[in-house]
Formats: sequence, C-alpha cells, structure tokens
Amino acid sequence: MDFETVKKFILEKLKELLLVLENFGRYLEEKLNTLIPPDVRDSKIYPWLIYVGLPVTMGVLFLILFCWCCKRCCRCCCCSRSRGNYKMMKAPGRDYRMRRSDFESDPRSYFLDLRGKRPKNSSSGDDNMYLRYGLLDP
Repeated sequence: MDFETVKKFILEKLKELLLVLENFGRYLEEKLNTLIPPDVRDSKIYPWLIYVGLPVTMGVLFLILFCWCCKRCCRCCCCSRSRGNYKMMKAPGRDYRMRRSDFESDPRSYFLDLRGKRPKNSSSGDDNMYLRYGLLDP
C-alpha cells in the first residue's frame, strides 16, 4: 500500500463518519422535537438555560479552574509536605515523623536518647532532642 491509497482510504472513512454523525444529529433533533415542541423550547427552556444553567456552569468551571491552579498549594497543605524537600521517616519507637538524614547521620545517639541512656553530662534537653531529630520545627 502506498501513501495515496492510504490517504484515499482515510478520506473515505472520514466521509462515512461525517454521514453517521449527521444522521445521528438529525435523529436527536427529531427526538427532541417529539419530546419538547419547538414553541415550548423557545419560551421555557432557553430562558432557563440562560438564567440558571449558564451561571451554574460558569461557577463549576471557575471552581475546577481554581482547584487546578491551586493543586500544588492544596497538596502541600493537605499532605504535610510544606516543611521542605527532604525525606521523612517514621521515628523508630515513637509516633512521630523525622528527617531521614538526621537519623542516618547518628542513629546511635537517637537510640540512646530514646532509651534514656544518654550520659548525664550531656547538655541536650528534651526540647533540644526533638529539634535535633526534626520532630519539632524551630
């Protein structure tokens, strides 16, 4: 098959598709005329579409556009991703989330603080520990 035969085939199929769509449009128009007479359509339905349907449609489209524009902001707020671009993990032994890099840098110190076995001469208080491991924002 060369290019010309493929082109002719596609054009014929498009013509058939247009005929089918035209016939379907006529069928829908006939059904609409039997269900709702044209004089009723002009006096009742068109004003309703203008005064009720159009504002509702515009409002829905505005809300969809607003949500689409703000999806990144909403995703950050709803999914607690607004803290930064670092990886988080569940703190072992606690019901908190902490920065993975803080835990991986010194896991021994984290577990000493967790079990309360840190030497007493350490100057780290409880608040300091939470700040150090990213459990509280400074």
